[in-house]
Amino acid sequence: VRTVMLNKGIAHIGIGTGTGDDKAIEAVEQAIAAPLLPRGLKPLAIPMFTIPVHLTFYYTFPLYSVVMNFLVIALMPAVMAGGSAGVILSSAAFLCPGSFAGPGAAAGRAAVLAGEIPLRILQLYDFCCAASQKLPLSTIIAGKPHRWQIPVYYALILYALFRPEMPNAHRFLDRTARAASVFLAVYMIFCIRFQPPLSFYMLDVGQGDGMCIRAGSEGGDLTILVDGGSSTRQKIGKYTLIPFLKYHGISEIDCCVITHDDLDHYSGVMELIGESGQPGGIGIRSIALPSIDDRCKGDAYKHIVDTAAEKGISVLYLSRGMAMRSGQLSLECLHPQKEASYEDPNSYSLVLYLRYGRFSALLTGDLEGDGEKELIRFIGSGHIDTDLYKAAHHGSGGASSQELLDRLYFEKALISCGKNNRYGHPAQETLERIMKKGAEILDTRMCGQIRVTTDGEGSCRMDTFH
Repeated sequence: VRTVMLNKGIAHIGIGTGTGDDKAIEAVEQAIAAPLLPRGLKPLAIPMFTIPVHLTFYYTFPLYSVVMNFLVIALMPAVMAGGSAGVILSSAAFLCPGSFAGPGAAAGRAAVLAGEIPLRILQLYDFCCAASQKLPLSTIIAGKPHRWQIPVYYALILYALFRPEMPNAHRFLDRTARAASVFLAVYMIFCIRFQPPLSFYMLDVGQGDGMCIRAGSEGGDLTILVDGGSSTRQKIGKYTLIPFLKYHGISEIDCCVITHDDLDHYSGVMELIGESGQPGGIGIRSIALPSIDDRCKGDAYKHIVDTAAEKGISVLYLSRGMAMRSGQLSLECLHPQKEASYEDPNSYSLVLYLRYGRFSALLTGDLEGDGEKELIRFIGSGHIDTDLYKAAHHGSGGASSQELLDRLYFEKALISCGKNNRYGHPAQETLERIMKKGAEILDTRMCGQIRVTTDGEGSCRMDTFH
């Protein structure tokens, strides 16, 4: 469609190859756009046919590009005319004799003036595009459409375009049917996404931690990000977290839980916070941190709090007994105690117990040392029964002690760690302790991203994406 419109502009300024070409171009336009759109709205044909392409490869759609097309198409004849005149005049200047005077010099000056026309228009395009990206709703984050949606979308559009015309008496019904077909196609490709009741993702962030929880609730989908950082990959937010969120059509995170202030747990989250509130950025409603004594709050902890405050993001401080609940989803904090005091940040790492219907998961962050001993005392002689156990501290030998594992019953263990990391995670002794429990182990260095989906009724499906 873009080629047709540009060629149409060329023909209008007299550089076309003749009347036959004009008629051919008119015929193509008539077949593609005229049955649906009035002549003044024909630029809408371009975004109409490229929406699935944008969503498939970028997961987003630039809303104001629809308006920009009107400007581009309207000024394109001037761009082509100025450019063509510049080429012709500069060629004449090259062929004509003389350097500072005569017809050659005059043609050269005229070529420069003619070239200013397309240059200024292209600069205008650039300015308008940059300005439009700063406007609210400049980017629609819809997520990647399902495979079946793309052919259905084009089928509905083609139906609207090539539907046999009805007699004049029924023209209103005819236009209504066409408009309804286009509306249904656009609504489906942007708004219809099928999500399981609960999706739990352990992201492949290298040597670090990053998990995303998505659950359906009465108020709509709920999104909770638990950690998001890496010590082996730069800009993990830009290259992993943001593409993941946009792929799934997530434009806002309800809560970012940072289990503790180690860089490999929050570096990517800080990138998200930096872009929160900006057009096209991922919004964040709140940040959750472990409740610890002021004397234990290091520079990194304070930096997270201060940056969130600058962006107007509320900060929550989680401690034992607190819980976030929405519909069937419950995320209960088991550790640390309120205003806990530990020397090692790993010891005050948040431990969260996720429940959705009959499904549950224990998320332990980097818990080890004194913090693990405190959790064991809290569990006492009882036990925690869970479907998934997120192994603490990337499977470190100093975490997931036998004493803790004796108080846990689980079927699968997930480990987040980087391939060939310098820490040797996961430790062989930790793997052996977990395997003695009869649990299946999956880790991100071998499996890549791990997805767990469930309906909360007992069934649980696991998929990996390397």
